[in-house]
Amino acid sequence: MRIALLAAIALALGTAGAAPADAPGNAQAIFAAARAAWAFTSYPRYANYAVGVHYRNGEVNVARHYDTLEDLRRDIVFARTFSREETANPGFPPHGVNVGIMGMSLNADQPDDPIGPLALAITYDFGISLSERTTQVAQQGSEITSPARYPVIGRTGASARIYDVRLIEMLDNGSTYHLGLTPVADPKRYRLREMWVTAHTFITQKILIAANFSRKPYTDVAWLVTFKQIEGGPYISEERAQGALDFGEAGSLEDVTISFEGLTSTSSLPPFGTVGINDGTPEFVTEP
Repeated sequence: MRIALLAAIALALGTAGAAPADAPGNAQAIFAAARAAWAFTSYPRYANYAVGVHYRNGEVNVARHYDTLEDLRRDIVFARTFSREETANPGFPPHGVNVGIMGMSLNADQPDDPIGPLALAITYDFGISLSERTTQVAQQGSEITSPARYPVIGRTGASARIYDVRLIEMLDNGSTYHLGLTPVADPKRYRLREMWVTAHTFITQKILIAANFSRKPYTDVAWLVTFKQIEGGPYISEERAQGALDFGEAGSLEDVTISFEGLTSTSSLPPFGTVGINDGTPEFVTEP
């Protein structure tokens, strides 16, 4: 059915592959087909992966990995508060869980790790999909199996025209559309600026977004997001900042990359011990 519908979309586009870069009608149709292609994604029930944080702070290269579980049917994310590096080495510089003893602050924020823990969905679509989606954060693994109110970290999906779209160029011998997008209104909400789409399937390869996540300084720079296809479903491969992230006294971070690593999928919830529990209420970096 997927092949048949995409073939019908391609037929409707006609000669879009040969269209000049100033053909707005074809560009808008290509974008619409790319959004429609997300409706045919296929996912398992649960996904286990690590969210990797890589950056340079002055002369120091930093790498952290946060184990994450996503319920792909209900769009719920559970992420560990402490990175693998912190768990394996208690002397590892912490990300800033404050502990007070007799008025003194111990374990305060460390300047080499201003980012801290992240709760990110590997299937987040950045508003490309036409379907309304709400991604939420669970504070402990047991909440994935019981009803609860979760903090919303992402809501995507719209059917109205939200971008003016132009075809910038054809790449890879005509097999990739490179689109430029300008929001019709509300540019802070609608963040897509460029999009690379496979011509024969309309699958999204990567996107350039004007801002990322839910707070500064992540929202101050553009980000390049790359996707990978695994067994019929698109997953985020990495999100790469296109400029330095200024954290003030904590430093200006260069070469910031958020990667999604070691993906494994399953149809049943992993044992609770592998899901874990978070102490306190961590302030995660989340999607908008």
